[in-house]
Amino acid sequence: MRWNPEGTEVIPNIAESWEINDEGREYVFHLREGLKWSDGEPFTADDILFWWNDVETDEELFPEGPHPYFVVAGEPATVEAIDPLTVSFSWSNPNGLFLQNLSASYGVRVTQFAKHYLEQFSKKSSPNNVAELMAADSATSYGD
Repeated sequence: MRWNPEGTEVIPNIAESWEINDEGREYVFHLREGLKWSDGEPFTADDILFWWNDVETDEELFPEGPHPYFVVAGEPATVEAIDPLTVSFSWSNPNGLFLQNLSASYGVRVTQFAKHYLEQFSKKSSPNNVAELMAADSATSYGD
């Protein structure tokens, strides 16, 4: 998502379209087909799931939990890949400013983590590899 040049409305960006369901409790985004990372690998809903599962909700990286954009009434979003080009965010209560928040500076983080490359550095996806990398660097904390 992004703001239009006048800053008056949210418009498509990486998501070409979206639906807001259940009175603002679920947002379904349809990603543009053919998007690629700089190395040519496709950008998919799995990249967004990687960001959510391995970065944003990793308590070692973010002990305070996910950014408030993704929390409603103390409940973090449920993020699901419906298919390779469709992803949903949902809560028990409405998140009325979600589109506007995704268009803000922190909201773009949703699309900044290439799973195919970064999972090798994730303690959740590759715990043995991360342990080896940390030992080789004499690192004592994963979040540092």
